[in-house]
Amino acid sequence: MPSKAEPRGTTGTIYLIAIQVVSRGLTFVGNQALLRVALQRNSGGKAGTNSSQAAVNAAYLVVLLGFILGTLLSFLYLYPAGSNLLAIPGFKHSFWLYAAATVLELLSEPCFAVIQQNALFRDRARAETTAAITRCVAACSAAVCMSKYGMTMSVLPFAVGQLGYGLSLFTVYSWSAARVAASEHFSLLPKQLRDAHETALSLFLKPLLKVAGAFYVQSIFKWLLTQGDTLVLSYFADLQSQGIFALASNYGGLLSRLLFQPVEESSRTVFGRLLATKSPPSAQSTPAAGRSPEIVQRRHQALTYLSTILHGYTLLVVIPCSTLLPQIFPTLISTLLGPNSQWNSTQTSTLLSAYSYYIPFLALNGILDAFVTSVATEAELGWQSVMMISVTAIYLSLAALFMDSMALGAVGLVYANIVNMTLRITFSLWFIRGWTADNIPEPQPHPPTQPSSFRQFCNQSTPSPICLAISALTALALHAQEQVKVALAHNPVVADLCKVTIRRLNLDLFDLSYLFSAAAVLVSTMLLTESEFLLRTVEPVLPRRVKAVVEPYFTERARKEQEQ
Repeated sequence: MPSKAEPRGTTGTIYLIAIQVVSRGLTFVGNQALLRVALQRNSGGKAGTNSSQAAVNAAYLVVLLGFILGTLLSFLYLYPAGSNLLAIPGFKHSFWLYAAATVLELLSEPCFAVIQQNALFRDRARAETTAAITRCVAACSAAVCMSKYGMTMSVLPFAVGQLGYGLSLFTVYSWSAARVAASEHFSLLPKQLRDAHETALSLFLKPLLKVAGAFYVQSIFKWLLTQGDTLVLSYFADLQSQGIFALASNYGGLLSRLLFQPVEESSRTVFGRLLATKSPPSAQSTPAAGRSPEIVQRRHQALTYLSTILHGYTLLVVIPCSTLLPQIFPTLISTLLGPNSQWNSTQTSTLLSAYSYYIPFLALNGILDAFVTSVATEAELGWQSVMMISVTAIYLSLAALFMDSMALGAVGLVYANIVNMTLRITFSLWFIRGWTADNIPEPQPHPPTQPSSFRQFCNQSTPSPICLAISALTALALHAQEQVKVALAHNPVVADLCKVTIRRLNLDLFDLSYLFSAAAVLVSTMLLTESEFLLRTVEPVLPRRVKAVVEPYFTERARKEQEQ
């Protein structure tokens, strides 16, 4: 049965997905893009007065650092700017509006930390949805006013929209966090910590600063890995390849922002609450405290929660993206762009198909990284930073090799990213294997036939062998059909021989039927082999009547497992 932490995590995930669907949808329509990644780690167990105040104080370091870096980067950007750039209509006003919006978003960080630490996903949904709507309304209103009064159209409406976003976000976050601060009796301004050990300036917890420093170092390499695509493309690829890759990453990244990011953020909250140690530091260092039944049980719950997400990702992301999406993605994007778009080319279709295989690696790496960063010690985070350095070097080397030496273009960059994610996933699994051996003791006496905790985790994380085998066969069948189409299109001899047949058959209808048949096989296989997992996963959000029907099944199943 799902652990007690799962329903709360599931509900939070639903709220976060709702945030992303609404905000990204409105932003997509308004031709805007918002990317905000917040990494939270609850190191103090249940949120209380002192831990909340410590989080608020630490958030002001973000405000200070962001303000300093923003000022420096603004100067470095404006100082060498040419007169042509400064003479663009509305540029100066837009620049300062964006600067004001950035300051407002920075000032909302302490309130965001309070909301994230207390798992107030409903308040976060309200804040970000309101801010997204405000941005769209403000940008459209500014554009209409400029058009009405005959002003030259420029980036100014987008800057007005971003200012509205920052102001709305700051207002709603502050209102929500103020209620929590009033009930728990802490301040939203920097304040000295009471009865706290190992503090810096009586404001910041030293362990928290060390962890934040480790995350900061990692964020540099993650930024290099994220922005490395742009850097490598600008050096090795032409403008057309850069544009095609931007097209694929923007459309393919929608799934990551709509689904993966909310799941990762809510999972970090669940992992933080399950794995937070509530005993004082001196007691935590003793082996008996680290292996107490309560702590071991919470570690089991965290590992079960992770395996459930990995199992669901394999069924709902890995299998569809490796079988159906390579065939659907190019056609779907072609339909969205229009038949006469300059992007409808063989190069675009090839890249979109390759990007389909890259999406599952994004999903698996994201959730595994969320678990690792939630349980790793300061020393282990340091080793992870060293790993990130090595992975970054390998990624950049492979990207240069695939794009330049092998002349694969933007597709080579996708292959390099797949290798990059594979290495990071491998490291995460290696870390989890060691973590389970050190933190989850095996029952004694341990039967030789019973798998270890890590082996049980792997078994729970993957679907049945039958489901995986049929999925692999379906992928091979679809790939073979695609190769036949390529052969017919590029081989004049074959095309001449099959000319009459091609004319008589409706190949588009045949392709669609073939694809629907493959999808039906996959869905049927999942329903037959994974019905128990699917029912257990959706049970928290089922209506009461449906839950009353399936609950006896789970009760009887649990009783049989206990008897065995």
